[in-house]
Amino acid sequence: MCWRKKRVQIAVEQDAEVRRILEKVAASKQADLEAWETALRAAVLCAGAKVLGELLQGVGGGRVDRAILCSCGTRMESQGLKQKELLTILGPVVYDRSMFQCPVCGATRYPGDETLDIVGTTRSPGLRRMMARAGSQSTFKEGREDLKIYAGLTVSAKDVERVAEGIGQQTEAWLCQEREVILKQNEALRPDQTLPIFYISYDGTECR
Repeated sequence: MCWRKKRVQIAVEQDAEVRRILEKVAASKQADLEAWETALRAAVLCAGAKVLGELLQGVGGGRVDRAILCSCGTRMESQGLKQKELLTILGPVVYDRSMFQCPVCGATRYPGDETLDIVGTTRSPGLRRMMARAGSQSTFKEGREDLKIYAGLTVSAKDVERVAEGIGQQTEAWLCQEREVILKQNEALRPDQTLPIFYISYDGTECR
């Protein structure tokens, strides 16, 4: 872990984009707090993306001790490392992960993607949550603009719509499962005999 932390520190210090932003702020002749804030936020996010990229090295790559099975039950074979670019709340990050393919049906799996919850998407879990919230508060176009202003992230309105609807469908599926569990519990607690008489009382005043 110490060597990885040292590599991260060196990567941040040597990053040309971070140096360029910091030098631009330092060379400013006139005090402009908003410009400094914006520039420093960009530098911090850029440095954070570098750190995140270092942390992702080795996740989902290298030797796997357990067998990776296909949905058809066949043991899948490693096809080497495949690169993937993620858009995160810190910015774009590239990482390599192992791809496994079924020799029978040709299906593929990326254990690294499964671990990081990014199967079938190039958006990180944190970014997807932000996009879903932005899309639920206003129009998808306004959500895209909010993400640009508040987080410095550039996404399309269609992307916000796709992510928001996808998370909405997942939430609905989870609620349906919860309802089924509750209904089954209620059936188990239901008395063997029903009440012979059921009284209902209501106030009918001011009814016209």
